[in-house]
Amino acid sequence: MIWKKLGLIFRPDSHKPWMFSHACLPVPMRIAEDAFRVFFASRDNQNCAHVGFFDLRLREPFQVLRVSANPVLAPGPLGTHDEHGVYPSSIVLWEGRYYLYTSCWLRGERPSMNYNSIGLAISDDGERFYRYSVAPIMARSEYDPCFVAMPTVRLEDGRWRMWYSSGYRWTDVGGVLASYYKIKLAESPDGVNWKPTGHVAIEHASEDERNIARAWVMKDRRGYRAWYAFNRGPGYRIGYAESDDGLSWQRQDHRAGIQLSQSGWDSQMIAHPAIVQQDGRWFMFYNGNHYGKDGVGLAVAESLE
Repeated sequence: MIWKKLGLIFRPDSHKPWMFSHACLPVPMRIAEDAFRVFFASRDNQNCAHVGFFDLRLREPFQVLRVSANPVLAPGPLGTHDEHGVYPSSIVLWEGRYYLYTSCWLRGERPSMNYNSIGLAISDDGERFYRYSVAPIMARSEYDPCFVAMPTVRLEDGRWRMWYSSGYRWTDVGGVLASYYKIKLAESPDGVNWKPTGHVAIEHASEDERNIARAWVMKDRRGYRAWYAFNRGPGYRIGYAESDDGLSWQRQDHRAGIQLSQSGWDSQMIAHPAIVQQDGRWFMFYNGNHYGKDGVGLAVAESLE
């Protein structure tokens, strides 16, 4: 597969206090035959994340139709699991309601350490969301001792499955903290009550790889596919894996089909891919340098074979 980069299609509007910088973790949702709503997280001047959205047609991706005037989700109250921010990560339409699964952020005592958890917000119209609970629907456990984050959820024949980033270790080298996480699997009978299985879905490819972020999981006639971000050294790259059952995955990062640009907004990092199909083609929303500081980019592939 080969992805052709179309460019940066959305930039944060710093005139809005909640959108001071970044448009991180794009989550596309179809709202019409040829139109999508893309949820994203922006940061205010205190570096706290809010969820907003923009609408577009993929036939004219550089003409944004609408941007949310206000965030659909804001940081939670003092002391709660999402006090310092909430990020969109996956959305499921079930029984006429939209289930938006979020990655929630509470700062740790030391810089760069965060206590991430997974939350849920629900909407009847795909625009006005309310939190299912002030508490996370999934948090640290014996399987995920440091944090859980960036879920992708699928509902398949009444079976709810979640692929998420599981934080299992921190290191301190000369006062610099570093996180370690990989993709694990959880299951649920109803999309709300989740049970981590401890099963590692996507494992590190080498000893010098630290993190695997938000695996965007799809299923087609070939089986399961996943695109994700991984890091070995500075900056993230986009990787790719396949699976017959969603449990055992074979990494094929060389087939991801997208690389860093030689210069510009995605020349140091590419991350957080999210893929949709439209008019017989495939489209990838993704972030670039500094975790989407410049905004959301788009790439297109004629085929995923």
